[in-house]
Amino acid sequence: MVTYRLQKMKTQDKLNMKENEVKRFKGINGMNSLEIAELTDREHKNVMRDIRELLSKGINRLNFELVDYKDKKGETRPCYNLTPKGCLILASGYDAVLREKIIDRLEELELQKRNGTFKVPQTFAQALRLAAEQQETIERQQRTIEVQKPKAVYFDSLVDRGLNVCFRDAAKEIGVKQKEFIAYLIENKYVYRNKAGKLRPHADYDNDLFVVKDTKSDSNGWAGVQTLVTPKGKETFRLLLNA
Repeated sequence: MVTYRLQKMKTQDKLNMKENEVKRFKGINGMNSLEIAELTDREHKNVMRDIRELLSKGINRLNFELVDYKDKKGETRPCYNLTPKGCLILASGYDAVLREKIIDRLEELELQKRNGTFKVPQTFAQALRLAAEQQETIERQQRTIEVQKPKAVYFDSLVDRGLNVCFRDAAKEIGVKQKEFIAYLIENKYVYRNKAGKLRPHADYDNDLFVVKDTKSDSNGWAGVQTLVTPKGKETFRLLLNA
């Protein structure tokens, strides 16, 4: 089994990547974690673990997008879409042979883009990547439509239908303890505690995995601002915590 090495130094020094290496592949699509697992003959769960370890060290999450895919059984599973820079960051922790395989694939993608050619997916992972890109386009269009709606009306309708839930209920639905769930969210920088000790989402996840909502309890009359977990958030964390 390949040992994944994470150095205890600043990101730029740790990765030891030259700026021109990143610029070289700028403008091309990267790969997903399934394709990297296939290229490197590693189990996908181990590639996912490697990426999570990188993210826990403070690596920029913009290079690693968490998405869903359908496996051969039709079950929903998590995977990551990596930018070219994300691929190089991940490759920096592997041995020379595996790094070469990942860089060779990036060079192939670069050549395809330069020649303006479309390559029919040759592997299951490549086919999933193409399907994921098409789905991302559809989702972006849907998000644009939703943004045009008055936000108050939109989120009120979600809460009224019981789709957005508090952390306690989200943890219950996911099947973990509330304290463990909150600790996971804080540790992985999904949420933080403000000066008043209230949980608030980081900007990258506001209105996506979470919503911040004026809330009132009919049972005890409590009213205030509360962070709620969205349906997408529940599904995302269910997949992450049960992967």
